[in-house]
Amino acid sequence: MIRSSLKRSTAAAMLAAGAALAILMALAPIPGRHAGAAAPYDPYADFVTASEFVTSPLNAVGAPDANLADVRPGGTILLDMGAQGTGALRATYASKDVPQKIEIRFYTASSGEIAARTAIVDLPTRSTDHVFDFSYRTDGAAYRFVRLTWKSGPVFSLDAVEALAYVGSSATMDTDGDGVADRSEIASGSDPLVADQVMPASPPPEPILVPNPVPTPVPTPVPYPVGVPTPVPTPVPTPVTTTVVSADSDADGMPDDWETAHGLNPADASDAARDDDGDGATNRQEYMNGTDPQIREMAAGFAAYGLPLLAILGVALIGILYLIFRKPSVQQVTTETTVRKTPPTTTTVSGETRTETTIKKE
Repeated sequence: MIRSSLKRSTAAAMLAAGAALAILMALAPIPGRHAGAAAPYDPYADFVTASEFVTSPLNAVGAPDANLADVRPGGTILLDMGAQGTGALRATYASKDVPQKIEIRFYTASSGEIAARTAIVDLPTRSTDHVFDFSYRTDGAAYRFVRLTWKSGPVFSLDAVEALAYVGSSATMDTDGDGVADRSEIASGSDPLVADQVMPASPPPEPILVPNPVPTPVPTPVPYPVGVPTPVPTPVPTPVTTTVVSADSDADGMPDDWETAHGLNPADASDAARDDDGDGATNRQEYMNGTDPQIREMAAGFAAYGLPLLAILGVALIGILYLIFRKPSVQQVTTETTVRKTPPTTTTVSGETRTETTIKKE
């Protein structure tokens, strides 16, 4: 009987451990994974990493196929486009009956944010795609990464993200206009965004004979009458163009204002590789993921889910130990005692009569 109880207890313990492991795996964050796209000559995203508020993020990789990545409130999804985008970006998503609001941020290949191209847009009701304007020559840089963040509305269901213009989009594309195709520059190790190639020399054009121009007579200015002041021309103000750029003094990929707001040093580039909160992500990765470098996200998740699981497992373990080591109950044995009384006997001794009664216990 003890052996049977031990087998049942062992099976219960294994089931409890398996259930706990399944719950912990479900709570773990989804890592980014390659989808095997033909980078860098593919207009769609070929790598993705997402926060814990995104369901099935790999569905946002590749061309539109009606498989959706659901971005819930507070969710962020970071897409690697593979090629460097030089033009507008189109997002394809599921139609909703209410307006939605999302934020799009563009990043260079070195993960530096192009601050001028951060946009928060309102998506119309029942729309299925939206084009975000971008110009490589106007913005001064090409983007490699795109981060999408949910702002308001229902769950945002993303299907695909496509760069409408990118480096090497065709065999003859020459983005920097130096006479060498983008794909050839990539193969030779040159930068297809910098005109560093020598243009072939062209023969000098034939001279054009132009007759000597006839000088135009300059009119003699007529003086103003005495007593009338000469008018002074009003100067034309020169327009002043102000460009707002997020400063990055130490060039570590994190803007100065963000470093100051999160307790980092804007003049120290080494703090980008540090992990101040000890959660396994560097400070620059915390910036790209939209998280706080001073708060351990994994520790907060353990406090919310790990401690209740430990409490449940502890109660289950106590029950198992009770089943294993409990003693069988002692049966109460009742003993009955029978008292039997014999009939009285009468005897005569020396003329004296005596009556005796005997009592027996059995």
